[in-house]
Amino acid sequence: DVLQTLQSEVGGLSVANSAGILAWQTIQISKLGPLEHSRDETWARPGIMLYGADPILNSGDESQVQAVMTLSSELIAIQQVNKGESAGYSSLFTAERDTRLGVVACGYADGYPRLATGAPVMVSGQFTQVVGRVSMDMLFVDITDIPQAEIGAEVELWGNKVLANTVAEAAGTSAYELFCNVKRASFAYNTVKSNSQ
Repeated sequence: DVLQTLQSEVGGLSVANSAGILAWQTIQISKLGPLEHSRDETWARPGIMLYGADPILNSGDESQVQAVMTLSSELIAIQQVNKGESAGYSSLFTAERDTRLGVVACGYADGYPRLATGAPVMVSGQFTQVVGRVSMDMLFVDITDIPQAEIGAEVELWGNKVLANTVAEAAGTSAYELFCNVKRASFAYNTVKSNSQ
């Protein structure tokens, strides 16, 4: 009865969001049973998968989607912190060794999650992590093992290499929130032509 009501009054059925599309790609709509007074085709509702984030956390198969949104910045300063010294708000980070810290021009006012301590980032093509508390306009990354990283080095905060879901998990939130919170950033759009054009 519910299916028939949706079909007759709404003009179609919404049977799958992003998670449903990815998890049950072979579902046969006909298995839902016969519908009377069909006006439109059954349709699905892709959402977060359009941004390239897998809605099924810990699915182990991120290959089903491809990131289409990248949040990137650059190193604006480099600081040397000696073993035992602290950096950032509340001295959340204390160096366990002599550490080279990169200061990245991005903070929670830009939409990067404030609680993302330990989240992965990529600096000059090499993985490292956020250290200390994310501040309003900047954050620290450990570049001790990335000697080629200098001021101006590119930093991927999430995108093709750094998965938004992984950053979200480190911050105790979801990729949905990450994507919705980006602000103060310069947006650049790339268009992709299909093979048929």
